[in-house]
Amino acid sequence: MNTYTINSFKKANKHSKKKTINFLNTIKKKKKKIGLFACHALSDAAHGLGINYAFSSYYEQLKLTLDFLDRNYDSSTIWIFKAHPSSRELKEEDTIKNLVKSYKNKRLIICPLKIKTKDLMSVSDYVISGRGTISLEAVCEGKISINCGFSAFSDLDLLYEAKSQNEYFNWLKNLKNLKKPNESTINRARKVMYLLENNFLDEKIVNKKIAKYKINKIFNKYVEDKNFLSKMYLENFKAENKLDNLVNLLSKSI
Repeated sequence: MNTYTINSFKKANKHSKKKTINFLNTIKKKKKKIGLFACHALSDAAHGLGINYAFSSYYEQLKLTLDFLDRNYDSSTIWIFKAHPSSRELKEEDTIKNLVKSYKNKRLIICPLKIKTKDLMSVSDYVISGRGTISLEAVCEGKISINCGFSAFSDLDLLYEAKSQNEYFNWLKNLKNLKKPNESTINRARKVMYLLENNFLDEKIVNKKIAKYKINKIFNKYVEDKNFLSKMYLENFKAENKLDNLVNLLSKSI
């Protein structure tokens, strides 16, 4: 299992059962569409994987998204903003909480501490991230998912991936027109998640290119060649038969 991701998942799902139930019941009583904005750690390097990210920083995405949602009134949707699991250690939680509350907008809600991300996603209609794994998790759960930066699952036609701020905000403006992932897309997203979470590309030889450039090296030394990385994924993940072959091979090796 990918150490960074599973540790983040555990942190994100530490919770108070009573607090979670009370918060979710309060949200559901509003009988509105629910959007979940999953913040990145604000101090992370937003362009660490290259320049293909629609904002200058994760903070800028958060701030401009709040500005947009505050200006563009939509009484049918409420938005929950949840800090990244690492934000407590990085002392960012107050920054996020104070920023959201500064808008004094009842439709923009800061998520209380100790609420499971998994439970939040279960009641959400839309999930937004920069380039986080939660974008892929959302598709696995059949949610409309939007991100705006290059990731390990880019260009696989699994979610709405904005290439610019204009495209990103246009989708936010027209959420009602966005389509949920169909059953085929959900199943393919789950297969991709299974492979990525089990570090398949780090341990197995998928093709000659991956044999030469293991995934850990690509995300470090070869990060500038993100287009090559994307094409490599596409070759193995976009074709259903190849994806199934990878899943079957991995299943036998565990």
